[in-house]
Amino acid sequence: MVIDFVPNHTSMDSKMLNEHPDFFVHRRAGQGEPPKGYFEHTDPGTGLKLWVRHGGYDSYGERAYWEDTTQVDYSNPALRRHMVGVVSRWVERYGVDGFRVDMAYQVTNAYFNRNWGGEMGGVPPRREFLEELITEVKARYPGTA
Repeated sequence: MVIDFVPNHTSMDSKMLNEHPDFFVHRRAGQGEPPKGYFEHTDPGTGLKLWVRHGGYDSYGERAYWEDTTQVDYSNPALRRHMVGVVSRWVERYGVDGFRVDMAYQVTNAYFNRNWGGEMGGVPPRREFLEELITEVKARYPGTA
C-alpha cells in the first residue's frame, strides 16, 4: 500500500496546532488584524495569542496562500522528529509499503529558507528533512519505499 504524505502543511483544524503551536511558522499576535497570509490562533496551553502562517508558495514572485492550511516550521528539530514519528507509526500500524511525498520541493532547505527564513523560530537545518526521514524510516523498516 502506498499513501500520500504532505509534509509541507496541515489543515487549520489539525490537532497538532493545538498540541504543538511551536511546530508552525508563527509570531506573537500584535494589535489589530493578522497580516496577509496569517490567521490568529490562541494556544490552549498558555492562552497566548499567535499569528500563524497559512501554507503558501511563491507564484511568479508573488506570495500565494492556501487559506485553509497552516505552515509547519522545518527549522524546529522537534517538528522534524515528530514527522518522522508520524510516518513510522503509519508503517507500523497500517503496514504502509511506501509513500508519495506531495509538495516535497517545499520542504527542501533552500526553498523553505527562501520562503520562510525570516520567520522561522530556529536555526536553519543543514540536513534535508527528506534525507532524515528516508534514512530513519528505512533503518526501522527496510522494505519501505
